[in-house]
Amino acid sequence: MRVGISHFTEAGLFLDDTAAIDEVKTFVQSLNEDARANYERACTVFGQHRSRLFDTRNKATFHYPALRPGSDQTDRLIRTALRDLGNDRGVIRTGRIRDGRALFADDVMASIYARRLGGLDEVDSFENEVQEGVAAFVLFVNAALDEYLPRADERGSIINEVEPVDPVDLYKGWKLTAR
Repeated sequence: MRVGISHFTEAGLFLDDTAAIDEVKTFVQSLNEDARANYERACTVFGQHRSRLFDTRNKATFHYPALRPGSDQTDRLIRTALRDLGNDRGVIRTGRIRDGRALFADDVMASIYARRLGGLDEVDSFENEVQEGVAAFVLFVNAALDEYLPRADERGSIINEVEPVDPVDLYKGWKLTAR
């Protein structure tokens, strides 16, 4: 959910930054009532939680707090999380670089995340409210694409659909689908 919150923060910021653009307003108004309602709901949830979304995004999800020796403000987040987890066992999964993972870092970030939200009791309510915004955003984007892509095709835009070369290993790249 932490990564989803970060993605929603970026999407919400984009919606907020583009809301006043005439072409965007016209396009959104051209969509059906459900799509417009989902757009408004996503924007509302983003607006209601904007500061908390950015706080958690910047300090506990997309961005790890910087380690700056001598800076109490940045060091305190990690120091406190490490102290909270001091009796836990840290796990590192090894293998090739792309397969290795410092799983204990997720625990550190989860501890920082919960603290930034005001404690474990606050996590569920915040996530539930943001999840509602995420769902509204996804429904809006699906409806918007269902309208936009055929319109773009009618105007002569080249639209290529792609699929993974190997669905099991996305690192192998993408190929055009037969249309």
